Amino acid sequence: MAASLNRRSFFALGAAAAALPALAARADDGKKDAPPASPAATADAPFLKTVKFEKLSIAVGAKEPFKAIHCSDTHTNYMNVGDFLGPCCEQHYGLHEHRRAHDNPMPRFAACVLKARLLNAPLIHTGDVWDFDSTENMAIVQEAFRHAGEVFYAIGNHEIKGWKQPEGFSMPKWRDRIQPYLPNSVLCASKVMHGVNFVSFDDTGYSFDRQADIERFVKAEFAKGLPVVVAVHEPFFTEEQLEKLVSGSVSHKPIDPKNRAGYFYGTRKHERKFVDWMLAQPNMKAVLCGHLHFAAQYRLSDAVTQYMAGAAKNGEAYEIDFT
Repeated sequence: MAASLNRRSFFALGAAAAALPALAARADDGKKDAPPASPAATADAPFLKTVKFEKLSIAVGAKEPFKAIHCSDTHTNYMNVGDFLGPCCEQHYGLHEHRRAHDNPMPRFAACVLKARLLNAPLIHTGDVWDFDSTENMAIVQEAFRHAGEVFYAIGNHEIKGWKQPEGFSMPKWRDRIQPYLPNSVLCASKVMHGVNFVSFDDTGYSFDRQADIERFVKAEFAKGLPVVVAVHEPFFTEEQLEKLVSGSVSHKPIDPKNRAGYFYGTRKHERKFVDWMLAQPNMKAVLCGHLHFAAQYRLSDAVTQYMAGAAKNGEAYEIDFT
């Protein structure tokens, strides 16, 4: 048999063998502490050029200056055979074909991961990491975060529902289903880095069943007295942002000015009260978010600026110097 191998078959077998470690890592569902293989990619990797890393400097009162990569909206869009044969196949296939006709997020997702590794910096991802919850997308994301080193994450709306909730949808069961693939709690989480407390919570409107728990958690984190950077998916509401979306002056389809919920957090009465409380805290320093697929910075108060990352799938991310 070996003697009958032609040159093309030989190289095909070699490529398949090289892929085996990655396949093994993908199959290791739920074991987040499994070490990734040492990457060979360097600062010369061509895919690194697929993302423009806009540099920012944000003063938050860190113990020592440090860098972080902030990205959002990678929208991975893949399916395996099991997904095609599964109960959500029709919806997922439509999403899969729609996204693949417009962009390929994987080199750009890899660029964000590699940039964080090269800088020895945490990767902060503010949601819509996958486009829909196929098992293939979730496995890809799980492996990507393993390679990123230190990761802090905030959930987006696409992690929960894609574009349509299936029949029999249960929010608690859905959170339990996706949680093993993600690096920290999808409901609310915190991570202290260099003396700064990064706090995330689900602000997409899909955790109303746990809103009281979210608010208790966040208030307890503020009470620790450390400088706080809030990382969420939907931007906190401002009239300036609404005007841009209504006017169509940004790379987002124009919206009805009355249709604020789903685009911004803080448009409902209970959300606005919670946002106002956070902005009144003396240790509130900044908000990191995404969702609208264009980069922008807006003042939320005299002391707090909101930094909205463009879509990583479109080649946009931030390289932030926290001081």
